[in-house]
Amino acid sequence: MKSLWEEIDLRRHGIIEAHAGTGKTYTIVKLVLKILEQSITDEQGNQRQINLQEILLVTFTQKAAGELKKRIRDGLRDRISQLDQSNQLKQHLENCLNNLHEAFIGTIHAVCLRLLQMWPFESGVHFTTEIVDDQEGVKNALRESMRTDWQTEESSLPWAFRTMLASGIEFKEEYFDLISIVAVELLDDEFTTLDRSLTDDQTLGDLRQKHSEIAAILDENRDDFNELLKRLLAILEKALNTGEIPPDKAERCLERSTQITRMLTTGVYNLAILEKPNNFGQMKLMSLAKNKKGTCAEPLLTTAEEIIGHPFFDAYKKKYSLANQIPLALICDAAELAAGRWREKKRKEGLLSYSDMLRLMYRAVADKPSFVSYLRGRLRYAIIDEFQDTSRLQWEVFRKLFIDKGQTDTPRLFIVGDPKQSIYAFQGADVSSYLDARSLITENGGCQYSLTHNFRSLDATVAGYNAIFASEPGEDNWFLFDDQDNGIRYETQSAVETPKRPYSPQHELSFPPVQVIPLTASDIPPMKQMADVASRAIKKFIGLPLSIPNGIEWKNDHRLNYGDIAVIVERHRDAIPFLDAFRKNGIPAVKYKMDGVFQSPMALSLHTLLVALLKPSGDPSPRLAVLLTHFFNHRPDAIDPDHILEPCGNPRCNGDTLCISHALDEWIKLADRGLWAQLFECIQQRTGIRKRLLHLRDGERHLADLRQIIDYCLEQLYLGNSSLLLLAEELHHLFTGDKKAMEDRNLHVLETEKSSVKVLTMHAAKGLEFPVVFVASGFPKNLWKGPSYIRYTADTNEQKNNTASVYIAPYLSTEDLEDTAIELIYHKQTSQERRRLLYVALTRTQSLLFLPFHCMSISYTSNGTPDWKTATFPENGRDSDLSMRLYDLLKNGSCRDFISSFDPNIYPEHGVDSTNVSSASIVPVPDGLPDIGALNLLSRICRQTSYSHLSHQKHTSRDVDKSDEIDGDQKVIPAATPSALPGGNLTGDALHCAIEELLRANNFQDMISDSRQTRQMVYNYLKRNGIISLVMKTSGKSERAVNNAVDAALNCVTGALTTSITLPGTGQTISIASLAQTDRIPEMEFMLQADIHWVHGFMDVVFRIPNPDEPVHPWRYFVLDWKSDTLPAYNQDTIKQCIHSRHYYLQSRLYSHALDRYLHGVLGNSYRPQQHLGGAVYLFLREQESGPRDAATTWSYSAQPEEDRSFVLTAIRESYE
Repeated sequence: MKSLWEEIDLRRHGIIEAHAGTGKTYTIVKLVLKILEQSITDEQGNQRQINLQEILLVTFTQKAAGELKKRIRDGLRDRISQLDQSNQLKQHLENCLNNLHEAFIGTIHAVCLRLLQMWPFESGVHFTTEIVDDQEGVKNALRESMRTDWQTEESSLPWAFRTMLASGIEFKEEYFDLISIVAVELLDDEFTTLDRSLTDDQTLGDLRQKHSEIAAILDENRDDFNELLKRLLAILEKALNTGEIPPDKAERCLERSTQITRMLTTGVYNLAILEKPNNFGQMKLMSLAKNKKGTCAEPLLTTAEEIIGHPFFDAYKKKYSLANQIPLALICDAAELAAGRWREKKRKEGLLSYSDMLRLMYRAVADKPSFVSYLRGRLRYAIIDEFQDTSRLQWEVFRKLFIDKGQTDTPRLFIVGDPKQSIYAFQGADVSSYLDARSLITENGGCQYSLTHNFRSLDATVAGYNAIFASEPGEDNWFLFDDQDNGIRYETQSAVETPKRPYSPQHELSFPPVQVIPLTASDIPPMKQMADVASRAIKKFIGLPLSIPNGIEWKNDHRLNYGDIAVIVERHRDAIPFLDAFRKNGIPAVKYKMDGVFQSPMALSLHTLLVALLKPSGDPSPRLAVLLTHFFNHRPDAIDPDHILEPCGNPRCNGDTLCISHALDEWIKLADRGLWAQLFECIQQRTGIRKRLLHLRDGERHLADLRQIIDYCLEQLYLGNSSLLLLAEELHHLFTGDKKAMEDRNLHVLETEKSSVKVLTMHAAKGLEFPVVFVASGFPKNLWKGPSYIRYTADTNEQKNNTASVYIAPYLSTEDLEDTAIELIYHKQTSQERRRLLYVALTRTQSLLFLPFHCMSISYTSNGTPDWKTATFPENGRDSDLSMRLYDLLKNGSCRDFISSFDPNIYPEHGVDSTNVSSASIVPVPDGLPDIGALNLLSRICRQTSYSHLSHQKHTSRDVDKSDEIDGDQKVIPAATPSALPGGNLTGDALHCAIEELLRANNFQDMISDSRQTRQMVYNYLKRNGIISLVMKTSGKSERAVNNAVDAALNCVTGALTTSITLPGTGQTISIASLAQTDRIPEMEFMLQADIHWVHGFMDVVFRIPNPDEPVHPWRYFVLDWKSDTLPAYNQDTIKQCIHSRHYYLQSRLYSHALDRYLHGVLGNSYRPQQHLGGAVYLFLREQESGPRDAATTWSYSAQPEEDRSFVLTAIRESYE
């Protein structure tokens, strides 16, 4: 059987429709190679092959273009290796390979710019062109327009604002953003027009004229109308005086009289009251029976009818309606002015945006036949990848170049894509371009080809999503196109299927691959329900042996890990519940494609704060700028530069009363010590930014952005060993767009993310694949926002068929919009694109697919499975897309072989079975102690409160967790025996720092044996901490006393590393100096969470020793903590007394729990506490003061994971009470 690329007729145009997972890129590469091997006859009658420079290859993104170039290069090399050296074709292909850099391969914008600059006279492009950004340019043009156009009466904008103010209509802040959005769309004035249907196609000038006409009518008829109101008022007063109004309604009648009097006084009329003056809510003031002679009812009814029919009333209604149209007309007029101003600036200064490249290219091919002829002579083939994401303008360029009626010698055009995956309408993509191109190409003799073999997914997985998307003739089309439309169809008989593979997979699923998760109405939001179920499912399936499709073969040696799993959400903020749930359950997870986050207001605010930390003195501008950010939230007019930078009277100020002086002082100290996690947590706590953000309208999104940016910052600071200065520069480049975050966060490159669950949006998921996918869609209050404009057809608008019209109604919260024909089209296109988004999301999976099923309630059978027929749905807000489709499939049971409900209780865990370790596959773990960089950031960085204060139920912030450190000045702790080395926190800090530096040294063994080098290092730390000065002061400046103190400290340091210590639970003895550097980590940082609180700290040394009883991961881990306490003696009794009196036993449980969480994050399901977790050892440094000993007197604690966890969580909670 031939491959599809072998059947392609190169003499005719072609459409290659590539369903998801069917090998589109492979086919494109093969098509390019087939073209290059084709022989043609040139103008001189000579035979030759097509050159690579004669092929135009356009794709959607730079990343895709780079991948295509790489694949073509690899394809050329493979083909060349198959040919003999003497073969002319080999020489030709080698020439193509060497000149690949000259090929026209790239995005549409890059290719257009290159073509335009190659022929500047034909295209009208300057030789040197400055590329500018339309979004930024339009914003600048709008600001200039506000200073000029908005101030001139000719624009009618001043009149509009006056009229809105008089009518009590607010021009909302978000309308300014809308003006910019619409203005950018209007830059393409040849193919985009502004839809003004909401203002009856009227500009502000038209409304102003009509307003004047209405005002004239009102002025002319006001007095006569007021007389009617006075008559109405007199009737009500008479009815009240004569008792015709019942006593229980008298108060309401008086209020109605007051309302009418107010209208006469103010000239502001309430039309609803005047239309029905006798109605007061649901109550009628009096009976309006006409047959009651001599009552007030008849004149009241007559007067009300006269009011409604009066010219003033009609004119006032029109004035009210017109006033509501003014904001919409203002947006339209302002957008046109800004767009025109920016277009003119670009024209005068020779500026060019990416969109201009397309417009200039279109004008060149539309208006200059010589340019078209030259390109047709230069190019012989064009291949347009991802054509479903093409805009109308792009299609017009290709149409004029390659599809010319009446000419048969034009270059051959091949469009490649899948209309079911057209999901970028918000970027201007128009799926109708693909559909029109498909029709036009076939009308001009082109061929249509379909790639129908899915190489990505399991047979049953493909059957599952085919059941959802495919339809029989006459059934409802999932993609919402009518049968008569030239639209998208996916019919059962032409649906994709999997290829025949030469052998069966080694591991076949024992359950249907499409798992449906019922989500019912309850106190737990559906999104959180889904996140909790996803957490349980992930824990169940980690370690599951999978056979994953690999072309026509299988990848059989794979066990499911976290990096194989993706959660695909509809919007960025929908990721938050999943990230929170994964964090809570110890599942490493990352959010993919963060580059947009770095252009957010939170990114700017954080960058501004970091700059202030770097410039705490001198120029006050950076500090003043911070006050305007979300962190301090000061208004510009409330800032007094002469006083606001001064410290306030409360050093612990926070929240809205936080002063920048005290805040910067604390943050700079943390930054100087490199306590990055503590720094960012302190920033959030002292400023109260999290609470402040949640009060904003879009606060959840801002908070999500801040979380992601801080995670990224910590990753750069810890993994990249960066500095605050480099981090600030990095954020600046990301904010300005000079650098893309995803350049560093590529799913297929970044090592720290390979072992993490990916949480990403449906748009970001396109082009990716994962063994396991959770699709999170259809949640309440999560309506998808559709395209920024829609395209009209001749049936609904007199505009040209190829013209799009910007329709602004979807951006506005106007309540009284009618369901016009245009709006119906808009909502139809929105629904169609959402269905295509779901298609993209569901087809990313290779094996397992988890889908939500939203319902009000559902019953379960006796065996615990859902009875789908009993599902009930809410009247409004239900998921009419996926859930209803699943309901139709599941209630009749026709798809039970590949779609079923997920019940985590019936599936066994597939991690390492502790009862049968010998049969478990070994989970790969780094040879050395797992690098801290291999962990997900949130599983290894934490907040801390001092262990001793946990026992006292207090909270404090300590820069360094050393047991004998004290606040204030250095205090000497007296010893029972004379000591050359003073005690106290500064001494302890110097000893700890010296030991840490030794442990981190690459020449550790050399320094241990070289006492002079080590002694100098110890001396430096003692001097830095003031110990040398203290000894000099207390000894009368005796050098001998100083030498004795340094020698004592040196003995403490070297003795701590070389003396033997006994390990808990094993009885083994080791020395730290005997361990390889890969088997120990000094000053290991940890973070633990209890509810909303955090505990953060550093463990002096974490080390491991071989454990022959554990075959999977043969190591046991311990914590060693140095204590610098001065004791009367160092024996088991005094050390035990010290441990309990100073609460070190609490610290040991905290450290043991931290080590337990660390190992759980590193080893995953292969972690067995009884084999891998040892405990904590405490060594007292000053025992070594007189000289290193063979064995140290230590205190140890054997870890008890469950008890330690319960203790720590309880202690943390109590410490905040």
